[in-house]
Amino acid sequence: MWLKKIEIKGFKSFYKKTEIILTRPGRDKGGITAIVGPNGSGKSNICDALKWSLGAQSKKQVRSKKNRDVIFGGSSLKRPLSSAFVSLFFDNRDKKISLSYKEVVVTRKIYASGENEYYINNSRVQLKNILEILGEAGIGQESYSIVNQGLADRLITVSPLTRKEMIEEAARVKHFQTKKQSSIKRLEKAKDNLDKARVIINEIGPRLEYLGIQAEKKKKQKELERELEEKSRKYYGTLWKEIEKKKKQHENAREELEKELAGVEKKLTELKKTSKTQGREERISRKDRFLEKERERELEKELKRAGQKENSLLREVSIAQGQLEILGEKIVFEKTKDERRIDISYVKEKLKKLIQEIDQAKKNRNFIFKGLIRVRGLAIRLKDEISKGVIKIDKTPAIRELEKSLERVEKIIKNRQKEICRAKNEQKLILDRLGKIKEKEDKKRQAFFYFEKDREREDEKKEQIKDRLNLVDIELAKIEVRESDLRMDIKNTLKIEPEEIKGGGLERVNAGKLGQEVAELIKKISVCETIEPGVIKEYEKTSKRYDGFMEKTKDIKETMKSLKKIIRDLEEKIDSRFKKTFQKINKNFSKFFRIIFKGGTARLLKVEIPDKSEEQAGKAGSFLTGIDIKAAPPGKKIKGLGMLSGGEKALTSIAFLFSMIASGAPPFVMLDEVDAALDEVNSARFAKILQIMGAGTQFIVVTHNREVMRQAQILYGVTMGDGGESSLLSLDLEKKD
Repeated sequence: MWLKKIEIKGFKSFYKKTEIILTRPGRDKGGITAIVGPNGSGKSNICDALKWSLGAQSKKQVRSKKNRDVIFGGSSLKRPLSSAFVSLFFDNRDKKISLSYKEVVVTRKIYASGENEYYINNSRVQLKNILEILGEAGIGQESYSIVNQGLADRLITVSPLTRKEMIEEAARVKHFQTKKQSSIKRLEKAKDNLDKARVIINEIGPRLEYLGIQAEKKKKQKELERELEEKSRKYYGTLWKEIEKKKKQHENAREELEKELAGVEKKLTELKKTSKTQGREERISRKDRFLEKERERELEKELKRAGQKENSLLREVSIAQGQLEILGEKIVFEKTKDERRIDISYVKEKLKKLIQEIDQAKKNRNFIFKGLIRVRGLAIRLKDEISKGVIKIDKTPAIRELEKSLERVEKIIKNRQKEICRAKNEQKLILDRLGKIKEKEDKKRQAFFYFEKDREREDEKKEQIKDRLNLVDIELAKIEVRESDLRMDIKNTLKIEPEEIKGGGLERVNAGKLGQEVAELIKKISVCETIEPGVIKEYEKTSKRYDGFMEKTKDIKETMKSLKKIIRDLEEKIDSRFKKTFQKINKNFSKFFRIIFKGGTARLLKVEIPDKSEEQAGKAGSFLTGIDIKAAPPGKKIKGLGMLSGGEKALTSIAFLFSMIASGAPPFVMLDEVDAALDEVNSARFAKILQIMGAGTQFIVVTHNREVMRQAQILYGVTMGDGGESSLLSLDLEKKD
């Protein structure tokens, strides 16, 4: 792996896009590229560009006050740019960078806003991605891969801890340390998370225990509710079936009663029709009876006229009686003419009897005819007795008048007898008709009586049916009220309609006993209902949360265990690599020191330094390991580096620098005027070491040293024009030769 090319545009004084083609290291020739130019031409800007592209974040590292100061700021001849970028082109055919590309291009770009962008092969990435892959390849922004004059001078003056870090960079354990630090941070974070989880677990634990007890009771409520629902279904199903059965029975009974009532009402309707017919017949009958009455009254008038005639006849008989009395008196006076004496008393008695008979007949109309017959008989006998009497009666005018009167009476009696016979026959006919009418009326009255009795019976039956219907309706109303109440109970208890209950009432159950069991369950549930309804969910949620934290604790512990193992493994790798690298650097340091100084002794020592970091503040017995340098030029006994001269210090620093380069073999090393303090003799020694090292390591050297220029394969000259823009001139010394 080696750096093929550096591409710069807009960075500091490099206004235009500038390419720096670098030489490849090899065994036969050194991989040295020299950059020369006057002071202020922008040579060191190339070193800054290299640092910046490798991810330098410190403004001091790239000699700027602000991040945007690295962008070309413009001049009297050039306008300022809005962005700058630097790209490093690596040959990666040996796969030291863990990417599948043969060429890896790392680019950093900055805008005037201060925003930075990082790319690998034109794919945007994060800074940490660049640091990781370059760290694995032994390239770091804080490493000795880029060394300026000040750093070279400080190699022997830096603290032991800083020197140790430089050796760690040479050992290529930086990415292991990064991973270790990341793992340590993750471990610390895991510890914090574990502590937080334990705090939460300690808070949740008692609450979870309490909720568990409550949830258990609530779960029991669920079981009781399920049992209640099951038994309630049976109970309410049975009640519903029973009440529906009763309702059906009463509805059937009502239907039967309605049918019976309809039959009775139909019969009553027929009776009413019959009653109307009878009413019409009754009206006709009344008319007939009226006519009959008229006829009866006419007959009575006839009978009255007959009676009047009879009375008239009786009066005539009375007159005749009077005449007979007068005749009798005359007969008495005329004794001489009489053959014997007429018994007047006898005649009077007979007449008296005749009058009585007539009176009797007048009183009793039913016996008029009979009385007339008797009167007639008495009159005839009286006449016979007079006409045939013992005494001989002369037919005097009076007697003859009497006889005439008697004849008239007899004639009247005969006429009246005929009239009475006709009246009697007529009366008989009337009586017969009246009898028939009465019989008919009696029959009608009887039929009406039976009709009324039937109607009363049907009315009574109708009222009875209505009463029974009312009772059935009352029972149905009660059943419907119970049904409505039961429906509401079922809805409130089971949250379903009664018709949705399945199986209820299909098996024989004791509803009373089942009702008691339901009531007992309700009591038990009411006790459980005092617990908050959401306790089970809260318990499950809390339990899940508790289990989650327990699982998280377990995971954190596993993670911590894994991180600790990773840290131990990394520490072992770091310690192993550091130990090997330290030994190699220590050996090379002694070697290069003797080459530069043509003798003398130099070695590296591990020293324990108290840890003064914030993490270890106040803790006793905490130490860190640092690296100290012991060096003595030939013929001198030096107790400390402070006793060396300036030149000796510079040469010792260079010896230490090359010992690290030789031990770590980084892909490239950039030296920025590190040889500025060397004289001509030491510069030659410096150039010789570069030549030796260039066979395995690529060097980019910013220098004024002619010996170094002679050893370079490519020489770049940097100049700056009037517009403040740096320009490059290249010279391939190999081709020139």
